[in-house]
Amino acid sequence: DTNTFAPTNYARDYANGSLAQTGSVVGSLVHNFLGNRLGNIRGCVNDPFVAVIGLHFNQKEISGFGHNGNIYGLLLGLDFVHECSENSHLRYGLSTSYFQSKLTFFGQSSAKGKDSKQINYLATLFGSYEHFNGRHLKRWFGGSVGGGYVDTKMRRCDPLDVHYAADFAGLQLHMRGEGVVNIFRRKDMQMGPWVAISFDLIHQQGYEETAPLGGLHTASISAVDHSFLNSIIGWNMEKDLTCRDNGKSCVGISGKIGWDCQVLRNHSNPIANVNGAGYKPYAPTFGYRNRNSMVAMLNYRHLFCRHWEFVTHWQGNFNGTYKANQLSGSIGYNF
Repeated sequence: DTNTFAPTNYARDYANGSLAQTGSVVGSLVHNFLGNRLGNIRGCVNDPFVAVIGLHFNQKEISGFGHNGNIYGLLLGLDFVHECSENSHLRYGLSTSYFQSKLTFFGQSSAKGKDSKQINYLATLFGSYEHFNGRHLKRWFGGSVGGGYVDTKMRRCDPLDVHYAADFAGLQLHMRGEGVVNIFRRKDMQMGPWVAISFDLIHQQGYEETAPLGGLHTASISAVDHSFLNSIIGWNMEKDLTCRDNGKSCVGISGKIGWDCQVLRNHSNPIANVNGAGYKPYAPTFGYRNRNSMVAMLNYRHLFCRHWEFVTHWQGNFNGTYKANQLSGSIGYNF
């Protein structure tokens, strides 16, 4: 009976989708850090760099489903600057990164699943065009593309208080582009429209899911592809970079607010069998749908002693049935 396993399938789809979405978050973390490396700060030109990045996030869905967790990573990169004119230049480079994530899922019951762990290895190519009006950033367009390997150890609990374990691997593709055009200016503040679009494809290999009940709930899960398409239109506000001591210490603050349209889809996720018997494939619905929400971001960047760079980033998404908060920090060194 398909309905017998419906709550389990419901919870599995949410766990699978959330773990895949973590890969999307990792790609965005890398892009956000690389996008903050504007070339108008001395000491950030034609540099290799290393960064340690950390993130805490909390996400809640309807019906009590949700998760919270942490992401930590190490990023190594190299970028170059090509001067197009006195007031504009191109920045391009590459990076490689390692991220480790830990998620805890909770469902409709009081019981909570054990921590799920995921490791992402991601290589990224990126580039940006920056145009200045004197020392003021007038236009910025940036893009990145990355790919990598994902190793997942899923531990979850469904609404029937049954705990499950599964280990599987996967592949990841991340692409993102965005642009800012500052058209208004008042004193040391400037603002203008902001547009961003990103696409993520996460391929999860097939796996065996087991529960400690004599194999009663053991299931073979076929491979699944998750795709995430995000488009954002909004408003950018930023304060001019303030530098002292001939550029040895610089501070930048920016904020964004907009409307985030996210399309989540999985292309196939049939259950091959349960207890070794043929089983009708389950059509997942939870977590795979269009999701529209308000998005807000705050960034603080501080470069000191010409080499050290500290960046903090907060992002929040909100609508009537969904809320997510991300708080990340990174410290980098430009050689």
